[in-house]
Amino acid sequence: MQDTRMGLSHALRTLRRCGVASLATIAAGLAILPVPTKAAVPVQNGSFETVQAGQTSTYFLTVGNNTSVPKWDYEAGVGTAFGCMVINNTFNAACTSEIGAVTAAESPGFSPNGGNFLAIALDLSNDASISQTLSGLVAGTKYNISFYQAAINPETVAAGAEWVVSLGGTQLNPVPVVMTPNTDGNSPWTLQTISFTATAGEVASPTLKFLAESTIASGPPVALLDGVQIPEPASLALLGVGVAGLFGLRRRRTNSRA
Repeated sequence: MQDTRMGLSHALRTLRRCGVASLATIAAGLAILPVPTKAAVPVQNGSFETVQAGQTSTYFLTVGNNTSVPKWDYEAGVGTAFGCMVINNTFNAACTSEIGAVTAAESPGFSPNGGNFLAIALDLSNDASISQTLSGLVAGTKYNISFYQAAINPETVAAGAEWVVSLGGTQLNPVPVVMTPNTDGNSPWTLQTISFTATAGEVASPTLKFLAESTIASGPPVALLDGVQIPEPASLALLGVGVAGLFGLRRRRTNSRA
């Protein structure tokens, strides 16, 4: 790392002396500096395109059965929430018998991540979660968890739902984004991103958990989830951005003199 900083310092001094003619040479030199690599952390079946063996249409999730959502453990939290794996955006009797009929106006449509997603019907006294153990986290490294969420309210009473995200028992979104679909309506699909720096404790116990909770006692809202991923940390891109910025700065100075 010290060699990397010295190389960068030398490159910047060279830039100031030689100007734009040397930028291409400097950029080429920076490309071969020994920068530590950081890989993405794989989330297994984060798009829920892999379903329980033998299932071809929307099906009911069984609490405690780790095959209901492949690569994830599905568990009830407080009380009993009803969940289903929605396949190809089709709510059938296996799901609607528990959460109620879902009309076209109530459905937010296909997820931006595909046609399969989770749907959890809950209220203030009933919730459920999915979890899986991650591998590849590095302590002290900053990561982003992204996912799509939406909600359905098939009832004529107020509804509110949220996804509480935790890692190793530590809540990563202290203020979850609450979805409040109108009665007989929906909250559309939105992309959520949570940034965190992995601690030693989280690396030692890397269980990623999504808990569906209701924020309103009268519910029941239906919380939807899809597209869970932890992409490669963005730190490696900063070097390239910095070089591009130097090109832009030099170009502006040249134009100013002209």
